[in-house]
Amino acid sequence: MAIDVEKCIGCGNCVVACKEENGVPKEPFYFRTWIERYQEYGDETVVDSPNGGYDGFPARRNPRRKTR
Repeated sequence: MAIDVEKCIGCGNCVVACKEENGVPKEPFYFRTWIERYQEYGDETVVDSPNGGYDGFPARRNPRRKTR
């Protein structure tokens, strides 16, 4: 499956569709089907994948500002 990340709204429907199409049970939580979100803040990269992305993602947080 190809995902255009420029159009992604973080809803998680791609994970749901992939699990249904491939017969992967929802529970117990099998994470051979998942998505991750990578957010870059300066030289730091934060990766999150709550529940494998099945329930979508929370809103993006504000980037941290470095103080020196």
